[in-house]
This record gives sequence, structure tokens and C-alpha cells, in this order.
Amino acid sequence: MQIPDPLREPGAEFEMNLEGRRQLKDVRISRIQTPVNETTMRGGVYVSEKSAYKMHATINDVTVISHLTGMMLGPSTEFEQIRITARTPRGKFYILGNITDSVQRPDSVEIGMTIIKVGPA
Repeated sequence: MQIPDPLREPGAEFEMNLEGRRQLKDVRISRIQTPVNETTMRGGVYVSEKSAYKMHATINDVTVISHLTGMMLGPSTEFEQIRITARTPRGKFYILGNITDSVQRPDSVEIGMTIIKVGPA
């Protein structure tokens, strides 16, 4: 999987639909190495490759934290995918991912997610 260049360019706007539309700020997409030597089924729940794309973003709405907790593996026995919509000067894209972590601040929530799939919307 490759991340389309427009998603990394200035001017891209990201939005998550979770009990209403939430704007994502400070979005960063990077490729990381995972702690596996070969493609592996992790906990019978998801497949982990040798490398993965991660997305980090900030949501300026702390009311989403209860929804996010229910979607993360660990606090929940379900590992739901979340859909992000990205609007760029070169088109609209979707990103599917699994939330891996979140940090609640007084006025925002920082999320981390592993990107599963990207495509034109």
C-alpha cells in the first residue's frame, strides 16, 4: 500500500464521521517498522505487516473519547475500523484505519491509528 502524495501536501483537510463530523487537525502520516519479521496474524484479530502507515491527529472535541475507547483493541473486544475523509486540492480520498491509542487533553484528544486502506472517494 502507498499513501497518495496529495494526502501529505499542504491544504489537505481531514474529517472523521463519529457521531457527527469531526475535523482533524495537526495530521501526520508516517511509515513505521513493526515488531514482526513476517506478515503475522495478531491475536486472531488483525494482520500485521513488517511495516505500516500510521496517522496521528488531534480532535478539538473531547466528547468523542467514549466512542474512541469502544473502538480500540484493548479497552474493547471489538476492533472497529474508522473512516476518515480527506479533501485535497487534487481530489477527495478515504482512509480506513484502526485506532491504536488516544490521549485526552483538557480541550482535545490526540489519536493514533494504523492505516489499513486508502482510496479515491
